[in-house]
Amino acid sequence: MGDEIRFEDAALALRSQRMTVLASNIANADTPGYKARDFRFSEALANATRFVMPMQQTNAEHIATPLRSTVDLDYRTQLQPAMDGSSVDMDLERAAYSENSVRTQIALQWAMEEYIETGNMINSLKG
Repeated sequence: MGDEIRFEDAALALRSQRMTVLASNIANADTPGYKARDFRFSEALANATRFVMPMQQTNAEHIATPLRSTVDLDYRTQLQPAMDGSSVDMDLERAAYSENSVRTQIALQWAMEEYIETGNMINSLKG
């Protein structure tokens, strides 16, 4: 396995990043003119894992991981115009936040199971 980017790691990192974006939308719901942001998770995950391959670090200055730390944020389409120009729809944001929270928990569980399985495999090879 080595230094390769694992699908579970990329999914968990992106879920966490999306949680931050959604929380920012909720926090700025009463900010006049604030435009809600989000990103397409499936596209971000595909981009983050596109070049998943084992990496060999031959120089101390090489980048350790190809996982992209940034995603392309889109402005959320405004479904109901607000008088103050804000595009935050609290019902939509709460639903997206809740869904992402559940999916983050699932991604965390998968990652933990993978690490436990890998650790057990390594321990069985050692002795």
